[in-house]
Amino acid sequence: MKEKVGFIGLGAMGKPMALNILKSGTPLVAMIHRNKAVADEITAAGGEIAASPAAIGEQAAYIFICVPTVADVEGLLFGENGLVHCNKQPVVIDCSTHDIASVRSFYQRLKDYGIAYLDAPISGGPKGAEEASLGMMIGGDREVYERVLPILQKVAAHITYVGESGLGQAAKLANNLIISAELVAIAEAFTLAVKAGVNPSTLYQVLKTATADSRMLNAKAPAIINENYQPGFRLALNHKDLGLIMKTGRDLNVPLLVTALVDQIFGQAKADYADLDNSSVALFYQKLAGISFKDPNKP
Repeated sequence: MKEKVGFIGLGAMGKPMALNILKSGTPLVAMIHRNKAVADEITAAGGEIAASPAAIGEQAAYIFICVPTVADVEGLLFGENGLVHCNKQPVVIDCSTHDIASVRSFYQRLKDYGIAYLDAPISGGPKGAEEASLGMMIGGDREVYERVLPILQKVAAHITYVGESGLGQAAKLANNLIISAELVAIAEAFTLAVKAGVNPSTLYQVLKTATADSRMLNAKAPAIINENYQPGFRLALNHKDLGLIMKTGRDLNVPLLVTALVDQIFGQAKADYADLDNSSVALFYQKLAGISFKDPNKP
């Protein structure tokens, strides 16, 4: 598939995804980025840079969006020089995380312009983006999904068509509910055991061979033990997603009792650790308990 692909949002996830598209030999045009160095990487890899979503829409048959918030997407689609002002009818592949109601609104409003829209949230972190091994959950028209699947396979290894518009987001919110609750449980469990006198490295050895073993434990425990909180998925963004989950629960009249508590914990932790990795919720627990996992004997 040699039709040109557009990409908007060259952040920690978007940049490696865009570079993987270019590595596949597919022509790509990205939107100008606030960090000129990132845009320079795209042009050095053979891509082009455009000044607005409308300008990308004039060139690209398929346009990925990978930005933090619903408001960002709203502006990119419908604002001044937004995508709807182009003279073409590209397919929008929105990899951002939103609430279901917003996604369905985007789908319907773009349909009025003849523009197809897929909600296609992703999971796997920057490492998954770099390796093109992401998980991707698709909501929208099946015919559109099948048409763009060859493009999706350039950035993701585990692609699931979930159903109609909004259901890709429903699956992503379910995923993020679990990982958020699990991170809090891991932080709380380590705090309890370390305060009792267990070495955190020893605890990890126990847990990964016991029934508490999990992908999240193995992804986050080594970083927590070594106090490596370089952001993969920033705590502030994780907290944003918890807000989306809570909103969706209210919209659907679903009780989210555990999520409500996890949301409060992340909200409190964000005051000090917003720009660190979401695993830094463990720092919040250590602060409350007066301990350090890196040096258990030092408060």
